[in-house]
Amino acid sequence: MYVYKIINEVNGKIYVGKHEFDDPDYMGSGKLLRRAFNKYGMENFRKEILYRTDDKQDLAEKERHYISELKCQDPTIGYNITAGGDGGDTLTGNPDMPEISRKISEKMKGRVITEEHSANLSEASKGNTNAKAHRGRTVSPEWRKKLSEASKAAWARKKSGETIS
Repeated sequence: MYVYKIINEVNGKIYVGKHEFDDPDYMGSGKLLRRAFNKYGMENFRKEILYRTDDKQDLAEKERHYISELKCQDPTIGYNITAGGDGGDTLTGNPDMPEISRKISEKMKGRVITEEHSANLSEASKGNTNAKAHRGRTVSPEWRKKLSEASKAAWARKKSGETIS
């Protein structure tokens, strides 16, 4: 396991990440980093190993340390969006989530999905294994009703502010 730094040889920007496997070809998974790869080409990036460890907690702490020390979250310096350590979820717990949700909702209102787009969505979902275990399975009306009631109760708890487990 190691903490690494990716350097853009064209503009000098950097990305710091962690990887739990010994894969010399791994070049990170950051959203902004991926965009930079597409823009500048992979050949214009190099990788340096900053720290090695066998401890996952130590790995996360060192990733946060280097992101902070190298100021990788500053868009003029780096490609990191988060402070690192625990993954890249930038929405959960975001204080701007109500505004983000409102903007997404407004953008989606009145949206018309063409037949072509619908076919593309269908094709893209093929191979999704999340629901394959239940595909073709028949369930009794009683079971279907029980699932529906459980789902409605969960949404009611969520709306009231309770946590859903």
